[in-house]
Amino acid sequence: MNRLHHLRQTLPRNIADNADCEALEFVVLDYNSTDGLREWITDHMRAYIDNGRLRYYHTLEPDCYHPAHSRNMAFLLSKGQLLCNVDADNFTGRGFASYVNNRFCENPNSILITFGGRQQLAPQDAYGRIGVHRRDFMAVNGYDEAIDHYCGEDIDLAKRVMQLNRQPVVIEEAAFLQTIAHADSERIGQMPLLRNITACYLMPEANGFSRVLFLFHNHRFVLATLRGDGRQMTPGWQHSVDEGAYEWKVKQLQLCFDEGFSWQLQQHAGDQTLSFFSSKPPFFLYRVTCKNSLGSLAIQYMLRHIRAPKFENRLVNANGFGKGTVFHNLDYTSMIKVCKEAVAPPSNQTIFYERESTSSK
Repeated sequence: MNRLHHLRQTLPRNIADNADCEALEFVVLDYNSTDGLREWITDHMRAYIDNGRLRYYHTLEPDCYHPAHSRNMAFLLSKGQLLCNVDADNFTGRGFASYVNNRFCENPNSILITFGGRQQLAPQDAYGRIGVHRRDFMAVNGYDEAIDHYCGEDIDLAKRVMQLNRQPVVIEEAAFLQTIAHADSERIGQMPLLRNITACYLMPEANGFSRVLFLFHNHRFVLATLRGDGRQMTPGWQHSVDEGAYEWKVKQLQLCFDEGFSWQLQQHAGDQTLSFFSSKPPFFLYRVTCKNSLGSLAIQYMLRHIRAPKFENRLVNANGFGKGTVFHNLDYTSMIKVCKEAVAPPSNQTIFYERESTSSK
């Protein structure tokens, strides 16, 4: 959603870099973007739509970005048997589609991933690059749409597919792992968490940790602890995360914790600084005004809340996945309904596929 500034760099180059693979389609899902993506596709990519290399779908329904749902829709709208997610900020590299095809021809019971390799070449922005056989994707009911935060839905999908006794193949070729560097705030700018934050305050502590206070539009707050001082941060949160309701009063902020106690904080310099009443020495919380810093803190908070589910025989998306309506290839005269009903969790008996002489992505 709203990543045209990346897609205009990556999509033409990715199409050109994979011209050697005939049985290939690029599926672009416009997830209700408002940055001019449709106009750019119309003006610059129409030739690829006409020759069948590019399939452009446009949904007008989402009001914020949901990684798992958007990827499920895109995979369901594709036609090939080999599916590979390529984020808008990713360059595939020359011959990547043929590489994917060859790996599945060598072993059709594979899944291609970019994390966990011995050389650790993959940048974080390439972790979403997953190659999976359509049958396996359908067997595990796609990406888990209950994961509505940044990061985790790709690793979760990979682990569930591996439960089918699929062999992970780590993409470690540096030429296939080039990405466009960008700030964390851009990474999650269209997601619900960042949009719902009213204010964020940081309180550095002498013990190498910092307290982070998130205030949300619904008058709820979260108080969490991270390692670092807000400038140099080591990923990871303490286990204690406190929540509750807050209320602004005259030059005061009252935090009412769900556990039954409350804090009174005093405002300074408008709402840029908060301090505890009658604390000696005084403790100060400083408002985070830099959008990039706020994005980094929000991502760390989301990572803290990722839980490691039990993958064996776990049914996800019980009510179906990838639901929505789309328009196809700039034709807005009729809508296409998208949805896949859930299937039962795979049994312990694993189905293996035979090698095929050809394959498509």
